[in-house]
Amino acid sequence: MRTEPVPGSDPTPSAGERAAEDEPATWGDPDGPNDARLRADKPPHWG
Repeated sequence: MRTEPVPGSDPTPSAGERAAEDEPATWGDPDGPNDARLRADKPPHWG
């Protein structure tokens, strides 16, 4: 059984895209010297 999407919602959401307010630069935070390592050092289930 499949239900129709809620009116006003995106019926095909894009996985992996971040909203602008989720970016550190939006909050005025610069990239730190440790950011590249932290992005690379993520658990396997984070894809």
